Amino acid sequence: MYNILNFIKPGIVTGKEMYDIFILLKKKKIALAAINCIDTNSINCILKSASKFNTIVIIQISFSGSIFFIGKNISSRNKIKYAIYGATLFAKYIQKVSKYYNVPVILHTDHCIKENLG
Repeated sequence: MYNILNFIKPGIVTGKEMYDIFILLKKKKIALAAINCIDTNSINCILKSASKFNTIVIIQISFSGSIFFIGKNISSRNKIKYAIYGATLFAKYIQKVSKYYNVPVILHTDHCIKENLG
Protein backbone atom coordinates (compact mmCIF):
# COMPACT_ATOMS: atom_id res chain seq x y z
CA MET A 1 0.00 0.00 0.00
CA TYR A 2 1.15 3.53 -0.81
CA ASN A 3 2.20 5.54 2.27
CA ILE A 4 2.04 9.29 1.72
CA LEU A 5 3.61 9.85 5.15
CA ASN A 6 6.95 8.81 3.69
CA PHE A 7 7.03 12.19 1.92
CA ILE A 8 5.49 14.65 4.40
CA LYS A 9 6.69 15.41 7.93
CA PRO A 10 4.28 15.35 10.91
CA GLY A 11 2.73 18.55 12.23
CA ILE A 12 0.92 21.41 10.53
CA VAL A 13 1.51 21.52 6.80
CA THR A 14 2.25 24.90 5.21
CA GLY A 15 3.35 26.48 1.93
CA LYS A 16 5.20 24.31 -0.58
CA GLU A 17 4.46 21.12 1.37
CA MET A 18 0.72 21.67 0.91
CA TYR A 19 1.19 22.23 -2.81
CA ASP A 20 3.28 19.04 -3.03
CA ILE A 21 0.62 17.09 -1.13
CA PHE A 22 -2.16 18.11 -3.48
CA ILE A 23 -0.06 17.33 -6.57
CA LEU A 24 0.83 13.92 -5.10
CA LEU A 25 -2.76 13.16 -4.10
CA LYS A 26 -4.03 14.09 -7.55
CA LYS A 27 -1.37 11.97 -9.25
CA LYS A 28 -2.12 8.94 -7.04
CA LYS A 29 -5.92 9.56 -7.13
CA ILE A 30 -6.10 9.60 -3.34
CA ALA A 31 -8.89 11.40 -1.47
CA LEU A 32 -8.22 13.46 1.62
CA ALA A 33 -10.67 13.69 4.53
CA ALA A 34 -11.67 17.07 5.99
CA ILE A 35 -13.33 16.89 9.40
CA ASN A 36 -14.89 19.67 11.50
CA CYS A 37 -13.75 19.78 15.13
CA ILE A 38 -14.81 21.79 18.15
CA ASP A 39 -12.78 20.31 21.00
CA THR A 40 -9.62 18.42 21.89
CA ASN A 41 -11.44 15.08 22.10
CA SER A 42 -12.51 15.26 18.46
CA ILE A 43 -9.04 16.42 17.39
CA ASN A 44 -7.37 13.54 19.24
CA CYS A 45 -9.79 11.01 17.74
CA ILE A 46 -9.07 12.24 14.22
CA LEU A 47 -5.32 12.24 14.78
CA LYS A 48 -5.46 8.70 16.20
CA SER A 49 -7.42 7.50 13.15
CA ALA A 50 -5.10 9.27 10.72
CA SER A 51 -2.12 7.70 12.48
CA LYS A 52 -3.71 4.24 12.35
CA PHE A 53 -4.33 4.55 8.60
CA ASN A 54 -1.05 6.37 7.83
CA THR A 55 -2.63 9.36 6.18
CA ILE A 56 -2.79 13.11 6.14
CA VAL A 57 -5.95 14.84 7.33
CA ILE A 58 -7.59 18.22 7.01
CA ILE A 59 -8.93 19.47 10.33
CA GLN A 60 -11.30 22.39 10.10
CA ILE A 61 -13.07 24.68 12.53
CA SER A 62 -15.94 27.10 12.08
CA PHE A 63 -16.44 30.57 13.55
CA SER A 64 -18.78 29.27 16.27
CA GLY A 65 -16.54 26.23 16.79
CA SER A 66 -13.64 28.59 17.46
CA ILE A 67 -15.67 30.30 20.18
CA PHE A 68 -16.75 26.96 21.64
CA PHE A 69 -13.12 25.75 21.66
CA ILE A 70 -12.18 28.24 24.38
CA GLY A 71 -15.18 27.23 26.48
CA LYS A 72 -16.59 30.65 27.31
CA ASN A 73 -20.01 32.21 27.27
CA ILE A 74 -19.35 35.00 24.84
CA SER A 75 -21.34 38.20 24.59
CA SER A 76 -22.32 39.24 21.08
CA ARG A 77 -19.98 42.26 21.13
CA ASN A 78 -16.87 40.10 21.63
CA LYS A 79 -17.58 37.17 19.31
CA ILE A 80 -14.98 38.05 16.70
CA LYS A 81 -12.28 38.58 19.31
CA TYR A 82 -12.99 35.24 20.99
CA ALA A 83 -13.34 33.40 17.69
CA ILE A 84 -9.87 34.59 16.68
CA TYR A 85 -8.48 33.61 20.07
CA GLY A 86 -10.19 30.20 19.93
CA ALA A 87 -8.98 29.48 16.38
CA THR A 88 -5.42 30.42 17.40
CA LEU A 89 -5.50 28.05 20.38
CA PHE A 90 -7.04 25.37 18.16
CA ALA A 91 -4.14 25.69 15.71
CA LYS A 92 -1.52 25.71 18.46
CA TYR A 93 -3.03 22.61 20.06
CA ILE A 94 -2.95 20.73 16.75
CA GLN A 95 0.59 21.94 16.07
CA LYS A 96 1.82 20.42 19.36
CA VAL A 97 -0.25 17.23 19.47
CA SER A 98 -0.10 16.12 15.81
CA LYS A 99 3.63 15.45 16.11
CA TYR A 100 2.99 12.86 18.84
CA TYR A 101 0.61 11.04 16.52
CA ASN A 102 3.16 11.34 13.67
CA VAL A 103 0.47 12.86 11.42
CA PRO A 104 0.67 15.77 8.98
CA VAL A 105 -2.34 18.08 9.30
CA ILE A 106 -3.74 20.73 6.99
CA LEU A 107 -5.72 23.34 8.95
CA HIS A 108 -8.84 24.83 7.44
CA THR A 109 -10.12 27.82 9.39
CA ASP A 110 -11.91 29.95 6.79
CA HIS A 111 -15.51 28.98 7.53
CA CYS A 112 -16.24 32.62 8.17
CA ILE A 113 -19.64 34.26 8.35
CA LYS A 114 -19.83 36.94 5.64
CA GLU A 115 -20.88 39.65 8.15
CA ASN A 116 -17.66 39.04 10.13
CA LEU A 117 -15.41 39.83 7.18
CA GLY A 118 -15.96 43.43 7.89
